[in-house]
Amino acid sequence: MKKPDYNSGFCYPSDLMDNLSGFPSQHAILCSVLFNNDPKGGIVLISPPSDLEFFGVNPSINPEPYVRFRMLNIDKKAFAIEIHLGFDNEKILKIHLNPSVSPTIEFLKICLKTKMISFHYYNQSMRFFASSITGLDDEDVGWFKRNYDLAKKLSRMNDYDSVCRALYLQLKPQHRLYHYFEKDGIDCFVREGSMVAKSIDTKKTFPTEGLKKMWN
Repeated sequence: MKKPDYNSGFCYPSDLMDNLSGFPSQHAILCSVLFNNDPKGGIVLISPPSDLEFFGVNPSINPEPYVRFRMLNIDKKAFAIEIHLGFDNEKILKIHLNPSVSPTIEFLKICLKTKMISFHYYNQSMRFFASSITGLDDEDVGWFKRNYDLAKKLSRMNDYDSVCRALYLQLKPQHRLYHYFEKDGIDCFVREGSMVAKSIDTKKTFPTEGLKKMWN
């Protein structure tokens, strides 16, 4: 992975911001955000304060974990994506995603197109984001290409939960695990003409019309 690049100019989909309080702890929400007025793929990590303290994440010190991507399967019949965010002292935040559902496929497509990925650590009690964005190197881009193509072919009946149960057995005390979360009726992706917000205060929203876009 390339060295992360941080910028305070993130804008988040209003639908995502309006529903933050309803997302369960230690889950991962797939989304897109605006960064320098362009949509980028993102993962919002709904984090209890104890996890953020464990990993040393706060608004004044941007997180700089290494990132590792894996597509895991059982007999090439059941699939799950696992993303590792590695911090100091072998502390690893593991993210599990279901590759067969449409939000994951859209997320993979955006990351592949922009060659970037962002992470947004949401503190549930203090209500703040610590956000980072990083470029994908050639090896990562190849991984996204292969697994975007694979994800498009998977059935919605993919037994993602079985793979996750097997992965759960590999957890160590220095690991934390965040599962994929999807709720019908909530669109966490920036759309042309949709409303976005610059902060947790969702009253401060504005439409995306007129911004530089990469919609197609």
